Amino acid sequence: MSQTCLNIRYTFVNLLKPGALTMKLKLFSTYTLPPYAAGVFRAIALIATLVLVHESLLPAGQSPSLNNFDKIMHFASYFLLTGLWALAFNGRGLLKITIILTALGFGLEVAQHVMELGRTGSIWDALANFAGCGVAALAATRIIEAEAVSHENSAPQMTG
Repeated sequence: MSQTCLNIRYTFVNLLKPGALTMKLKLFSTYTLPPYAAGVFRAIALIATLVLVHESLLPAGQSPSLNNFDKIMHFASYFLLTGLWALAFNGRGLLKITIILTALGFGLEVAQHVMELGRTGSIWDALANFAGCGVAALAATRIIEAEAVSHENSAPQMTG
């Protein structure tokens, strides 16, 4: 059997072991962004969040008309926002980030409905927000897992 096949088999078998994901996340967590980079991502994520809240609560007619692209914009906005916050915290707390941003999206839709801004909240917009957060969280998880496998495969292998 070739070395490549042995490595793939070894990796697959290790994925099936209890705690394999935890081990991989611990390996990934050894890599962190430099302090200035994490701070920059946090600032960008905070500004993006504030812009999103501001734009979501503008009275009707003051925000740009998106017509058929409305749901795509909701999805993309929350996808990017989740990705920014994930980068800001090096992938840690991804579930909390996803829950908070999903709640924010739902809350903004409720606020649009309750506040007399000439706008209406939409369950479809809230679902597009949730989908954007969820897909970004899944993508970040896959990237973290791939990074962990990469670190595992690049580590010196012990024989014996």
